[in-house]
Amino acid sequence: MTDTVKMSIHSLDMLACHYSECRQDLADVVAVMHEEQKATRRKHLKKIQAALSEAANSKLILKEAINANRQLFEKPKTQVLHGIKCGFRKKKGKLEWDDDDKVCERIKKNYHDEVGALVKTKTKPVRTGLEKLSANELKKLGVRVVGAGDVLVCDEVATEIDELIDMVMHDDEFAVEAIS
Repeated sequence: MTDTVKMSIHSLDMLACHYSECRQDLADVVAVMHEEQKATRRKHLKKIQAALSEAANSKLILKEAINANRQLFEKPKTQVLHGIKCGFRKKKGKLEWDDDDKVCERIKKNYHDEVGALVKTKTKPVRTGLEKLSANELKKLGVRVVGAGDVLVCDEVATEIDELIDMVMHDDEFAVEAIS
């Protein structure tokens, strides 16, 4: 790390240029790696497709066999066979109703002691609406704006290779600390 020194825009330009060149070197390495990965995928694609097809067919046959032999899965309802969980589980389902107000009325009528647990009543400011108001209007409402102001920016302008760089920089195998 360098000592904090007052610099000219030219000096900062040179540092930014060096950083940009380092990122381009990284991008070049990642691009070569990506091309090698694509070549490896192409090389093994037919084997992968055949194995995938065989696995899908095998799974379908197993599912049909499980369904045809439900009596084997009464207790317990599932079994793990060779690392594959087989059997049945109860599907949770989804609650549906047509009219919120009518359901709430019925809850209040039939379960008035449990209304708090069965009916949600909440009034809350809408952030996206408030963001459109001026600072004076927000002040009248007692709303504060926190964390506003200038913040240092040192970001790369997005390029096509950024996704590849991000992939490598965040891949546990490479354990590279992100530069930010």
